[in-house]
Amino acid sequence: METIFRLINKISDFIVELFAWGSAIFDLIVISFFCAFFLWTGLVSQVDGEEQVKRAIKCGTDLFFASTSSGLPRIAHIHESRPVLDEFFISTEGHFRIHYNITGDQAPSLEDLNENAIPDYVDEAAAAFERSWKVEIDSLGYPEPLSDNNLGGGPEVDVYIQNLTDYYGFTLKDNTTAITSSSWIKIDNDYKESVYASQGLDGLRVTAAHEFFHTIHFSYYGNYSDVDVSWLMEASATWMEDIVYDGINDYLVYLNGFFRDTYKPFTYHSNRYGACVFFHYLAKGFGAGIVKEIWETVAEQQRFSLSIFNTLFENQFDDVLAEFAVWNYFTGNRALPDLFYEEGAYYPYVTIAGNHNEYPAVDSSFTQMLGSRYHRFLPHELWEPDDSLLVTFLPKETGAWKLHLIGYRTQGNSPVWNITNGEFILEDPAIYSWLILIPTCTLTWGNQHDFAYTVDLYPGNVFVDDRSFQPGEFTLLTNFPNPFNTRTTVSFQLPVKAPVKVSVLNLMGQEVITLFDDIAEAGIHTVRFDAGDLSSGIYLITLESGGKQQLRKALLMK
Repeated sequence: METIFRLINKISDFIVELFAWGSAIFDLIVISFFCAFFLWTGLVSQVDGEEQVKRAIKCGTDLFFASTSSGLPRIAHIHESRPVLDEFFISTEGHFRIHYNITGDQAPSLEDLNENAIPDYVDEAAAAFERSWKVEIDSLGYPEPLSDNNLGGGPEVDVYIQNLTDYYGFTLKDNTTAITSSSWIKIDNDYKESVYASQGLDGLRVTAAHEFFHTIHFSYYGNYSDVDVSWLMEASATWMEDIVYDGINDYLVYLNGFFRDTYKPFTYHSNRYGACVFFHYLAKGFGAGIVKEIWETVAEQQRFSLSIFNTLFENQFDDVLAEFAVWNYFTGNRALPDLFYEEGAYYPYVTIAGNHNEYPAVDSSFTQMLGSRYHRFLPHELWEPDDSLLVTFLPKETGAWKLHLIGYRTQGNSPVWNITNGEFILEDPAIYSWLILIPTCTLTWGNQHDFAYTVDLYPGNVFVDDRSFQPGEFTLLTNFPNPFNTRTTVSFQLPVKAPVKVSVLNLMGQEVITLFDDIAEAGIHTVRFDAGDLSSGIYLITLESGGKQQLRKALLMK
């Protein structure tokens, strides 16, 4: 089963790439696949990282987007008109009309312990939806759903109780071709089946919060031909469940895939429910009102795209995304609820892409667009208090990355550094339990963006950091360009006339090229490094003069 699941993930990645090409035939392929994929992954989802567990689909609403955006046949059991049921009950505050049967397998339990002539389950449904209204509209200030002009028999929001089994619930528009529309909700009649992670009244309550938020979404924007907005709908509605019913935590079931696949974009659709964690981050970091601002901007632009985030964050969304990656490390027993996620202790751990305990540490990896990787560097027994680490990040595409380094401590504060120029000098690394390097790709296209990195241990300060460069010093500057393809320029400066040797070593310390070996005058000098005969990889450029030596990393990428 796990093999099948991973195969489908790979196929979905491929089809997403086809979708980006924009051809109508590819649209049809994408939508056909996603309809089947959502149904399959909804019923069989990975909960603990290994075991496949049968689960109901959190919400059927986005299946309507998938099956109508390319004019494909509607999916049975989802795409239907409003049902006609035996009875209805209007909630105490008058906002909801709850429809239900009293006979047959579609009916809820008719138990009526409070003897008000209304089944207790219907009472509970009305109470759950009224609580959702109070939080989402009265407290958070979202607009009321659009009027349906009494299509359900009155002005209330209509909720239909039936036996679903495959879904928690769904919300459908009355006008399927309109950008905005009134809508109606269908929920399960008991939530007792094992496919529901939250059963009974808990399942009912989170569904009420989730689906009612969809009726609000459709008052902002709900173009069925815009599949991308369905990601925003599902991720934000799953977040809203926890705002309305903080103690149920149904959303935790959906986080494994999100934290496992951090190298994928956070908008990756198969993780649309797990992506609710992004809205938990935004709400705590910027206030819950930021989610409302997102929807208001979607309504203004009549579409959803990633550019909306740049608009809201004043072109600083790259920094927001990179900070989100840092938050995602502090989960499980690393959780710091005062600083990061309040319920982070219950979140899974991110996948560690590389572990290192020998230095120099050299490795390479990749992310997809908007993805992040986590690389861990463990202390070495030879580390001394006065040692320093030189962290060098070498991306294939410059200007497309944000980089953070965490000095993690199992006890005490864990500082986080923002690395701005691709190099970072960390003094006294032995005081940390381990280090975590987090590169985040800020590009909004592509499924493979390559990078390499090195982490070197130095006794004391035997190297020079360009940021502290002063004229007149003995200095080896970083070669430019770096990374490079075949040719790059190496610059160095001498304070006085002296014999100088500039050479290139491989990672075994063997000299492969001598660039300069002569007496040089005081001042700045440049030499050309032609690597036409060398293989791609990381090389060390060394400057030796007067008993001193300095090193720089150079990444050759042919």
